[in-house]
Amino acid sequence: MIVLQGDSDIGDKINKQVIQPLIDANSKLARSDFPNFNDPNKLGDGAARVEKLSNLVAIFQKPERDFSKNRAEHDDILGDAYEYLMRHFPTESGKSKGQFYTPAEVSRIMAKVIGISPAIGPTSIARSIRPARPSSSCCRRNVT
Repeated sequence: MIVLQGDSDIGDKINKQVIQPLIDANSKLARSDFPNFNDPNKLGDGAARVEKLSNLVAIFQKPERDFSKNRAEHDDILGDAYEYLMRHFPTESGKSKGQFYTPAEVSRIMAKVIGISPAIGPTSIARSIRPARPSSSCCRRNVT
């Protein structure tokens, strides 16, 4: 998408070159699952749309949003994004997280210390770590 920044047809090209191949490759997805990046009612016309979409693409070019080097064992990109948001968004907005957040690194260390590994599976030992399991990150990360 980076090459589309500033392109006068950026919205149409995102729809056809980025979104449509995702839909074609996954039978569970439909066009209605995605926004129309060429919608003048939501994004404006001409230069306004190009600027909005180019700025959107630029957001994901920031180094702090580059998860490509974050490849810890058993992690996934959505989990990494969730952890990033949980770790940074409430702090930056000046609000409480509303729950206790256990960083993935701490979860992995805790699991190693008490001997839980993916080979053991979700046993009663794993369930006893955090019986209330608000986010279950400690158990889920280390037994799945």
